[in-house]
Parts: sequence; structure tokens; C-alpha cells
Amino acid sequence: MKKSIILFIRNAIEISRLSNPKPILLLFFPCLWGLFLAYAPHISKKAIFIAMVIFLIGSIAARSFGCIVNDIMDRKIDAKVERTKNRPLACGKMKVWQALLVAFLWLQVCLLCFIIFNQTAKLMIFIGFIIALVYPLFKRFFNYPQLILGFGFNIGVLVGYATVYNQISNSSLIFYICGIYWTMFYDTIYAMQDAKCDEKININSTARKYGSMIFGHLLKFIIIITGILIFGGYMSSMSFIYYLFIVPILLTLIKIFKIVIKNEHEDSFNRAFQYNVIVGLLITLQILAGRYFMFI
Repeated sequence: MKKSIILFIRNAIEISRLSNPKPILLLFFPCLWGLFLAYAPHISKKAIFIAMVIFLIGSIAARSFGCIVNDIMDRKIDAKVERTKNRPLACGKMKVWQALLVAFLWLQVCLLCFIIFNQTAKLMIFIGFIIALVYPLFKRFFNYPQLILGFGFNIGVLVGYATVYNQISNSSLIFYICGIYWTMFYDTIYAMQDAKCDEKININSTARKYGSMIFGHLLKFIIIITGILIFGGYMSSMSFIYYLFIVPILLTLIKIFKIVIKNEHEDSFNRAFQYNVIVGLLITLQILAGRYFMFI
């Protein structure tokens, strides 16, 4: 009995991807973008901190829930892919009902966070929830599933802004679009790990769709992300400090691109993907600094 419980907990941690927490930040940072875009001196710093904590907890729960839903829907596909064949459901270590139980527990955490928000933020969260449910299906018939992931993974920008003002601004929409392109950039790189296997089992991804033109598309994403950040700063009337972050962000994106091109190591694509945490952090600091120094 004790061994069964320990095994269940281990599998629950694994299927929730808690052993690989970095991607949680890719969901968490866009929430901060929206929250910091809404910053003004009259807003309580304590309230902002509390919101940040709630967003972090919500990001952990939402990402874990989404991963489990993905694994349940893709368990037969994952069993045929080298990188994913040892996942708990794919290899049979875990039953579907057990995965559903873990997903249900994470969903309760999501709901506890959900009830705190205002109506506009709740609507955005609900849209993100629907996207999380249907995203795995798009890989079966849509050539650009990374676009759908981008819609869901960056909904936090709109949630973050709406948390403060109970509405969505043009600026938050601009940074939401920026986040979508950023997701397409990093998840295309992530999908490059499985491109050959995906082709054999007919699973769609931008990595497959772009084929030999993939490097050109990654460069295009870098240019678009940089352009939107500049435009977003202008439309948000950011202080000059904001624009100082453009260079390190661009250099980090280029570094990621170089890692992908060189492909010197077995895990080069995963390393390049992980580097995007730095990009997300820099954009978060950029928006925070740009907004804060507007009022000084």
C-alpha cells in the first residue's frame, strides 16, 4: 500500500512536469507583463505582490493541468515518439483514471485562484482554459498548432491587465500579440526535437511545416518580436529605460538562433528552448522598468 502511494506520487509529479519547472515561467511571465503594464503610483504595491503570488500559483496549476490533458489525449502518440515514450501514460506506469484524478486536483487549485479575479479577468482565464483543452487536438489536423498554444500561453497578459482595471487595453493586446510570436518562436524550436518522429506518425507542427525554410522563419519571428516590443513601448508611452532592454533581448534571441543553427549537441534544441526563460525575464523587467520610470 505504502509503495503504491509513493509510486502514484512519483508519477503524479512526473506527469505534472514538476521536475521541469522552467516552462512554468513561460506561462507566468506574460501574466506579469499585463500586471506591470497596468502599474500606476496609486496602485498598492502590496496588492501587486499578492497578485504576483496568485499568478505564480495559478501558472503552476494551469501548466500542470494542461500537461496532463495533453498526455491523456496524446498517450498513444507519445508511445511512438522517442522523447516521450517513457511518460507515465505512454509507457503504462500510470492509469488514465489516475491521471484524471491528478488533473482534477490541479483544477481545484486553478478554481481557487479563479474565484479571486474580476469578471473580465475571469472571462480571459476561461478562454485560456478552453484553449488548453482543445490544443492537443490541433496537432492532428492544423499545420500551426504553435499558434494555438500561443493564444493560450499568453492569455495571462490580458488577465494581468484586466486584474487591475477590469478591462483590456490596446497596449495589453499589443504585448499579447508579441507573446504569441514569442511562443511560436520557442515552441517551433521545441518541436524540432520531434520533427522526424512527427512526420512518421503524421503529427503537425510548425517545425514540420517550415521544413528547410525553418531558419528563415525563426529569423522572421525575432524581427517581429523586436518590432512589436518597440511599437508596444511607443504605444504605452514607456520611459527611455524601456528601450535600453531591446538590445539584450535581441542579443539573447540571436544567441538562441545560433544554438539552433549550430546544433552541436544532442540536446541543442532543448537548450535553445530553455534559453527563452531569459527572454521572458528580460521582457518582464523591461515592462516593469519602463512603466515605473514613467512616473518618476
